[in-house]
Amino acid sequence: MISPETPRKIGLIDDHKLVLDGLEKTLVGMNIARTVSTYSSPSDILDRIDQGETFDLIITDLIMDGMNGLAFLSALRSRKNRTPVLLMSGIAMDPPLEQMKSLGAKGFVHKAADPEIFETAIETILSGGTHFPADSLAGGNALETPVNRDELSAINGLTDRQLEVLKAMAKGATNQEISDKLCISPNTVKTHIKNLYDAFGVSRRTACIQKAQLYGIL
Repeated sequence: MISPETPRKIGLIDDHKLVLDGLEKTLVGMNIARTVSTYSSPSDILDRIDQGETFDLIITDLIMDGMNGLAFLSALRSRKNRTPVLLMSGIAMDPPLEQMKSLGAKGFVHKAADPEIFETAIETILSGGTHFPADSLAGGNALETPVNRDELSAINGLTDRQLEVLKAMAKGATNQEISDKLCISPNTVKTHIKNLYDAFGVSRRTACIQKAQLYGIL
């Protein structure tokens, strides 16, 4: 058990205010941290870090608009910042645990987990350990291929038109319907879809949409 007398500063990131407020209250109630600083976007806490702010632990949502948890973790490590990071998510599919670990994350907790598990994860990480669930959580819902840094780079480079095609695919639109809606040729639609598959490292629509949801794009 971490002593409540030990000064701990935790940074908390989530782009949903109700979730952010709830997690803050939970952390305060656990009496683990002396200070809990909340941020609605990863860029806000990165700005504070660039200004010299330090934290004993950063807890961040995995799925967020703009910069998701993996991209934040990558940006943090690119600054040579080794602050322990705990990722959380409410997605009903396998989280990219190996990618999290490769980027230096110290743990992952599902948002539906019991508060005791959340508290145990925090205490474990603050004590220098790691907290990850079993690598296979969702059986058949696992992603087609592991997430990797090349995907992060490719996904960040998606064009506005590719994103429009992706969102139409997610709504169940056929290639012809996408062609009609966006006023582009069916062959151009096929090219955009191929580029999306390449960016996400998949070969099927379902897997492409799943990964887009994982990265917070949909």
